[in-house]
Amino acid sequence: MTHQVTLPPYLRPYRCSSLIRVGRDGDGGYLVDSQSVGRADHLVGLGVNVDWSFEEQFRALNPVCIDCFDGGIGTGPFLKATVKAALKFQKPEKILAQARLFLGYSRFFSGDVVHHKTFVSTLDGPDHMTLATILDRVIDREKSKVFLKVDIRGHEYRILDDILTRKERIEGLVIEFHDVDLHLRKIEDFISRCGLTLVHTHCNNSGLPTKDGYPLSVECSFTRAEVGRERVAHLPHPLDQPNQPERPEFAVAFAD
Repeated sequence: MTHQVTLPPYLRPYRCSSLIRVGRDGDGGYLVDSQSVGRADHLVGLGVNVDWSFEEQFRALNPVCIDCFDGGIGTGPFLKATVKAALKFQKPEKILAQARLFLGYSRFFSGDVVHHKTFVSTLDGPDHMTLATILDRVIDREKSKVFLKVDIRGHEYRILDDILTRKERIEGLVIEFHDVDLHLRKIEDFISRCGLTLVHTHCNNSGLPTKDGYPLSVECSFTRAEVGRERVAHLPHPLDQPNQPERPEFAVAFAD
């Protein structure tokens, strides 16, 4: 069954002829402006979990330094999960999947691709760091064209002010907004003030729409590059893929 969702006017992106998909099929990939990818001099990823395919493909397109922040993953947790799966005599394919995760993480995060085992927060602490600190202290201040990826499961609203106060350093941005119906004003205010152009909106089909017809989560891509001033006529985009492959994409309508 295909569900229809409605997006407010400010979530209707501008047409961008240089959109590309970066990241794996299904959940984990995003449509972004290739111009902002090519112009970036640093990639900052907030939220990794078990999928760094976006960061891998981004680096293949533009071999910049990468700094990722996620306090819940690392060599230890991945190795522990592999051993635990083996000791419980789980199916061989599950053990192999855990082992591949451990090896893939160890291979990718090395050299100038750095995983910081810390959560992004509103305060600095032993295992927490603000986005302001990340951009002001961790990332070289000369890196003035940062591409920022944000998928921190609802905490994105707590760092929007930090993005706005340092927006001149952001070349491109992909951010997933969660619980959209509860934060419509915050999203609208951010879009109006961020100094970037919204070039893509994808409705995450992992959950059912709200009773008012809003998607629970939307993935939004922004660019600093020049694009046309014509809004898209239809969504989803041909390059889009459902986050949950077993479910159809939402049919999208735009409110007046």
